[in-house]
Amino acid sequence: MILNKVATDRHEHLLREALGESGVPVLGVLRRAPAVATPSRHLGLVPVAERQAAAVEAVAAQAEQVLAGCDMEALLALARSAPELSAEAWSPEVVGRAVAGRPRIAVAGGAAFTFSYAEHTELLTAAGAEVVAFDPLRDEVLPEGPPGW
Repeated sequence: MILNKVATDRHEHLLREALGESGVPVLGVLRRAPAVATPSRHLGLVPVAERQAAAVEAVAAQAEQVLAGCDMEALLALARSAPELSAEAWSPEVVGRAVAGRPRIAVAGGAAFTFSYAEHTELLTAAGAEVVAFDPLRDEVLPEGPPGW
């Protein structure tokens, strides 16, 4: 376990004490730090597109914090002990059986929609779909669908 957003040495002590009987080892402690904070506003997190330089600095600060506060050898040993993942469910052949024809799928993008999982587009494409981006803030209509839709 990695303790996150730990405020003080006393806070860390209380957390370790509370977890002591669980048998789960504490492999790291990450302190609260303004340098790694992700700003938010009333509708959610501020997108990286609006704060790119600050986001890059925050990721670098977080990397330094992880290296300084975590037992990297223990984390690597734990990761290496995990069983292999089955890629079967994510294969294009399996996904392709779920999509008939070649549908065109519009995916929101642009400054207001910078968060996405690349795997979604990759799987849709591997399954035979044509994935097109649109910007809800700029585009007045959705992209045209395939003929006959």
